[in-house]
Amino acid sequence: MEKKLQETHLQLVSSEKMASLGKLAAGIAHEINNPLGGILIYASLMAEDLPGDDIKRGDLARIVQEASRCKDIVKSLLEFARQTEPKMEPTDINRAITDGLFFLENQALFHNVKIIKNLDPFLPFIRGNASQLKQVLINIIVNAAEAMHGNGTLTITTYPSPNRKSIFLQFADTGEGIPEENLSRIFDPFFTTKAVGKGTGLGLSTSYGIVESHGGRISVKSKVGEGTTFTIELPTY
Repeated sequence: MEKKLQETHLQLVSSEKMASLGKLAAGIAHEINNPLGGILIYASLMAEDLPGDDIKRGDLARIVQEASRCKDIVKSLLEFARQTEPKMEPTDINRAITDGLFFLENQALFHNVKIIKNLDPFLPFIRGNASQLKQVLINIIVNAAEAMHGNGTLTITTYPSPNRKSIFLQFADTGEGIPEENLSRIFDPFFTTKAVGKGTGLGLSTSYGIVESHGGRISVKSKVGEGTTFTIELPTY
């Protein structure tokens, strides 16, 4: 009972923290979005006015490139801080997984990744937003491929709870694993172990928010050198 109360308290604290950070992120994103747009437009216009061999074109191209990267971060912030309620409808999670894999399997990162699908054919539908859920699934699958450096096995499993009131999704990879000291921070906004410029640290925190907005839970288990397993629980329709 004490352990359950502690877990509930941690979930409440985490939810409150995410809500506060979401409002802060939305405010910051809106404030810097317009200036960034101005930088992109005027840098592009200046580049067009310069002769093709002018060395300043390279500097302006760098400004456009870096400003575009900032715009991508702002976009991620706005997704993380999404305030509107998504349209919920009966959703086939197996189909969402299949659709997500269709867009990923032909990418170079997945050429040497073996994907095993253990999808329950009689899985109940959930009440959800397919677009948002695909975003979550794709993010976890891409993270798994990167953790395996494009070479390993990813096992995707779906199954219902015994009372069929919820469904479970598991993504188990054979990657390098996550150090224990990082596990408690894995869903924190801006936390990333990727090199500078390779990630915003908002993918998993956005996924956490989406799963929570669907009345579900997401958790992770990992051991260095033995891979990582993400588990998502969602209520059925």
